[in-house]
Parts: sequence; C-alpha cells; structure tokens
Amino acid sequence: GPWAIKRGDDGRLYIFEQSEVNDFHPLAKCYRNGFDGEANVSLIAAAPDLLEALREVVAISDRKHDAWDRAKAVISKAEGADS
Repeated sequence: GPWAIKRGDDGRLYIFEQSEVNDFHPLAKCYRNGFDGEANVSLIAAAPDLLEALREVVAISDRKHDAWDRAKAVISKAEGADS
C-alpha cells in the first residue's frame, strides 16, 4: 500500500499501488458491479492502511480482552501466519 482505485475503460474497478495508478498494472480487478462490488473494492484498497492502524493501536494499548486477542489474530492472518 497505499492502494488506489481506478475505473478501467471496460467499466470495471481496479486496485493499484498508489504510485502506479497511471501505469495500468493493477493488483486486482473487481468482477462485481454495483454497490457490493464498489464497497468490496474500497475495503480491499483500504486494507494496508487498516492493517497499519490496527498494528499501531494494539502496540500502544495492549490489553487482556477478547477484542485485543481477535485484533492480534487478524494481524497474524493478514501477515500470512494463518494461511
């Protein structure tokens, strides 16, 4: 990341590295149209920023709570530890 979204000439949404938006070398292509497709693409494009923010929150406020355990598990999964 950071990732960006761009609509292609075919009308589909694509996810790019922010620095490569104009080079048209997408990381991913959304095959669903409509609200669900756009919402999913937006969530995927925000994933690197969300992961970074979650890591920061867990690092500065580690607590004994189910929510923190879930947050740590999600971070591990995103890092490929739970593939």
